[in-house]
Amino acid sequence: MRTKIILFALTTSFAAASASAEQAPASAVLHVKSKEQIRCELLSDCKPLPATRAWITRTGGIENDRNKISANLASIRDKGPVKVSNGRGKPAQAKITAVRSSDLFINFVTASWDIDDTAFAQATELYAALTPQEWVRHRFEIAGHTDAVGGPAYNDDLSQKRAQAVVDLLVARGVSRSQLVVKGYGFRHPIDGLERTDGRNRRVEIKKLD
Repeated sequence: MRTKIILFALTTSFAAASASAEQAPASAVLHVKSKEQIRCELLSDCKPLPATRAWITRTGGIENDRNKISANLASIRDKGPVKVSNGRGKPAQAKITAVRSSDLFINFVTASWDIDDTAFAQATELYAALTPQEWVRHRFEIAGHTDAVGGPAYNDDLSQKRAQAVVDLLVARGVSRSQLVVKGYGFRHPIDGLERTDGRNRRVEIKKLD
């Protein structure tokens, strides 16, 4: 079965949708998130995007305005250590440990976790976003998400298999499997502002764990 892997939207439409399977949104645009944006979101190493690149928003938009891109970069950068009290009235430095993530919006044909050429293109950008040393230094969770069409058990299993498909691509490129954690979240974590049944929730996400 051929796979359609779409960033922030789907181009696939189905003649009929099963009660246990996801449905595609009505319209879509094909995009691959750039290595520059992935690196910015994962490591806060944010640089101006090349002229040929566009910043992709979490809800599926494409932002080509340079001023807005710069504002997005500034808002994503870490703000540095936070001052907290050490109990003796003196400020202390607290290490920021918030999990950083990047939604890749890799989507699949209903009931499938096969990978097509678009997935390889996105995996290439993801792999190139980090240096070989950074892939060894950090651990990452590869998380699969679905929309809320179908039952919890079905979608949990489907999201796990889709996340595993992306892990297999990264391992094939040379990333150590021991650095990658696979997790399927089903439809429990929709994107802020989207209905749980919205097809844009169908995505694969990478999270920096340490």
